[in-house]
Amino acid sequence: MSALLPYDSLIVPFAYWFYIKRHEPSGDDHLRMRQFFWRSALSFRYSSAVESKLAADKRAIDDIIAGGSGTWDIPVNIDGTEGLIGTNFATGNSLCKAILCLLAFEQPRNFHNDGTVLLDNSYLKIASSKNFHHFFPKDHLRTNGVGDANSVVNITLIGADLNKRQINAKPPKVYIPKFQATNHVMDATLATHLIDRQGMGIDEDDYRTFLEARAAKLWTKINERIHPTLSSATAS
Repeated sequence: MSALLPYDSLIVPFAYWFYIKRHEPSGDDHLRMRQFFWRSALSFRYSSAVESKLAADKRAIDDIIAGGSGTWDIPVNIDGTEGLIGTNFATGNSLCKAILCLLAFEQPRNFHNDGTVLLDNSYLKIASSKNFHHFFPKDHLRTNGVGDANSVVNITLIGADLNKRQINAKPPKVYIPKFQATNHVMDATLATHLIDRQGMGIDEDDYRTFLEARAAKLWTKINERIHPTLSSATAS
């Protein structure tokens, strides 16, 4: 799972927290540290001047430890759902890795049997990994002249064997009903991927409807993390 970390440098601020506090952050401290993680991941924060930024992060964490707000002046580098849709999937992109972290947090289940998706570093290092499944397969979309086939919004995390041997280039209007015949909790399974069985263009083979609806779900999850509701102060 460490292969999904947007930047290796993100380990440092959290390691510092544990070095000083010796326990997990909780309450507002947890929300602020989570806010820092997501804002850093979605802003390309550690793409340059890493040492100076780590020094600033240490000061902010010291402020939280001392009972302050630890305000993070880190603007995210993506603008809503259309920004998500327009982001091309690449495992070397920190923003894409952040989205993968978001998907992994939901503890995704396999489409055919609702079994746990096993996520392992050996399968998560390259974009061609079979753990990374385009919900609407790229070949299907390209054959039909549909754009944005490689949008990060189109990515799901599933078992490598399921992707390679049972789905291939079949569209979801074909493979989801097939799996639903044996997986009687398909609605719940898809929910772990931030996908709704109805209303997202699956049976209609409507990729644009799918992109817009799933991007909205992803953006809601992102907003919860970059604008947390704090009990003691106003989030920055």
